[in-house]
Amino acid sequence: MTREALWRQDWRTFFGPGFHSCQLAKRLRTTFMGGSPRRRAVAWIWWLSVLAAAWAAGVLVPLLLTLLLGLGFVGQGASWMEQASRHRWLIKNLETGVERHVALSHDRLLGAAPPPKGSGVAAWLGFAGKTLAALLGRVLVVQADLPHHPQHHRGLDLKVKTGMISWADSAQAHLPMLWLNRFNERATYGSLHKAIDAWFVSLSQELAIPPAKPAAHVH
Repeated sequence: MTREALWRQDWRTFFGPGFHSCQLAKRLRTTFMGGSPRRRAVAWIWWLSVLAAAWAAGVLVPLLLTLLLGLGFVGQGASWMEQASRHRWLIKNLETGVERHVALSHDRLLGAAPPPKGSGVAAWLGFAGKTLAALLGRVLVVQADLPHHPQHHRGLDLKVKTGMISWADSAQAHLPMLWLNRFNERATYGSLHKAIDAWFVSLSQELAIPPAKPAAHVH
């Protein structure tokens, strides 16, 4: 598919009832039928108690709508954008092993650069809008991951290597050991749109790769 076709498919998926109904069914099945018997029992008791309390208070319908829109549409849409911006999926490259995973992982540091000194009101309103979008992206989509996802694929989330418990740590991204790593020289995307677009550009370029020619026979 071309880059434009991939973006159209992305928006069809994001707003499509098929994706959301499939995800909702999977989440309900996992919540109420997955895991140990104790975990399932707690899930049933908790949610039946919540629904019973909402019914008794006369707010059952608002609660269901809030869950459907919040945990359903918004939550599932956020999970879709997180996955779409995390890697360049289905891309062929010449790296193998750890290097391949790092090369296909996205650094995502959501934010916006302020406009130059002397810019007008329109530029500052645009900056405010981008900052708000970045804030929503950090809260709903990437959360603690931010720009550090490739460090996970380098194995730096292992405490035995770094002495740290979590690789999602701002300080760890600036360790001298990373400055000397050539795989750390990579682009950081300031928006989800740019990260997803980078994946779609790479994916569309797979169309331009000619098939390998069979090796000539030597007689």
